[in-house]
Amino acid sequence: MLKQTQDSVAPWKCPPRSGKWEASACVGRVVTNVGGERVDGYLDQRGQAVVIEGSPRGAAEVAAWFRRQVPTPQPLVFYDESYTSSVDLTEGLDPGETVAPFVLQ
Repeated sequence: MLKQTQDSVAPWKCPPRSGKWEASACVGRVVTNVGGERVDGYLDQRGQAVVIEGSPRGAAEVAAWFRRQVPTPQPLVFYDESYTSSVDLTEGLDPGETVAPFVLQ
C-alpha cells in the first residue's frame, strides 16, 4: 500500500537531463517509497500521462493511488512503455490485478 509521508515524497521537479528523460518532457516529478522501494513518477508536459518508473508492483500501487485522486468519470489506463498490454484503471481495482498482465506467472 502506498503511504504518502513527508519523508517519502519529494517535491515535484523535473529530473536532470540524462539520456531517457529530458527536463522539457515533463512538468513535475515525485519520488515516493512503496514497500521500501523507490518509485519515480513524472507528469508529462501536456498533462495527459503520468509516467511511473519502478517495479511493476510499485508502479501499480502508485497508479491505484492516482486513480483515487482523479474523478471516477475520467478514464485512466495503465500500460507499459511498449504498449504490449494495458489495463483500465477502474475504481477499487487491486494493484495485484493491475500488474498481473505485466509479470510472468
